[in-house]
Amino acid sequence: MTDLGIPSPSSETLPVNQKAFKYTFTVFTPTYNRAHTLHRVYESLRAQTFRNFEWLVVDDGSTDHTRKVIRAWQTSASFPIRYVHQPNGGKHRAHNTALPLAEGELFLPLDSDDRCTDNALARLIEHWRAIPEAEREAFSGIVVLCSDRAGRIVGRQFPAHVVDCQSFDTIRELLGRHERWGFHRTSVLRKYPFPEFENENYLTEGVVWGRIYAAYRMRFLNEALRKYQRPPDGIDGRSVSLRIANPTGAISYYRQEMELHGRLRPQLRAAINMIRFSLHAGASRGLALRTPFGRFLHTLIRPIAWLLYRCDLRAIRKQATLPFGLSVPASHRVKT
Repeated sequence: MTDLGIPSPSSETLPVNQKAFKYTFTVFTPTYNRAHTLHRVYESLRAQTFRNFEWLVVDDGSTDHTRKVIRAWQTSASFPIRYVHQPNGGKHRAHNTALPLAEGELFLPLDSDDRCTDNALARLIEHWRAIPEAEREAFSGIVVLCSDRAGRIVGRQFPAHVVDCQSFDTIRELLGRHERWGFHRTSVLRKYPFPEFENENYLTEGVVWGRIYAAYRMRFLNEALRKYQRPPDGIDGRSVSLRIANPTGAISYYRQEMELHGRLRPQLRAAINMIRFSLHAGASRGLALRTPFGRFLHTLIRPIAWLLYRCDLRAIRKQATLPFGLSVPASHRVKT
């Protein structure tokens, strides 16, 4: 356990199937009440030119007819489909459920409302095998671009067609805040499970990706293989609301950002947000800035964090609930 409250990387962190991997890819889809969009993933996988994969669906407590839809496809699909149902706990818990079950060497998430190109898996494995075999152990995976429904690239392209990098700051700069897609080696991901906090069901994926980026190389390619469609009921653009309702996870994320960033500006931004969400948690957790400089920094940035906190409260002051049935802490609700 690190001083951030995040499990230390270890090959024993998650149960590991010691047998050789059965497939090249495990395509992993976490889903919650998306029976009406899952056909996009199924149709994309059915059209793949590369066939050495399984589809692993983890149902995070859906109350619609997701189970029925998947069961029907299992009887007719030309590729293996595995379906697992769990109580609603969030995408990060679905990810932790999937990893010990994965039988693919490469773990490729594909969300329940997404599509990919017909040659996506073929291109991904071609790019992976282009890395010399003696060097692959140093790589965790590959990242490619996304396109929208009109075929336009989402976000900015990488500075070259192929970029190899192992630097947390540089990788974060390459990724930006744009939609990307790619895979990691299953064996690497099993070393870095998502921490799970009681009574919280949202945690940003950056908690895991950040630690991997600090330890492994990644290959970035200017090729759009995922077809991204912004969901009207998804979490895009609502992460602040979700972090307010799940402040302990937010605090852990920003503490990690402070640790991993090597540049002052993002460190300051992370420190401000750590204090901001500590205020939402109603406690002083996350404020362990014990060095003289740390105490000075805390004094300097706390007013900014407090202003952001007050802005958050104003934004939700007349709401007792947040998206997806999450609850606003009782102390934040304003009586009318």
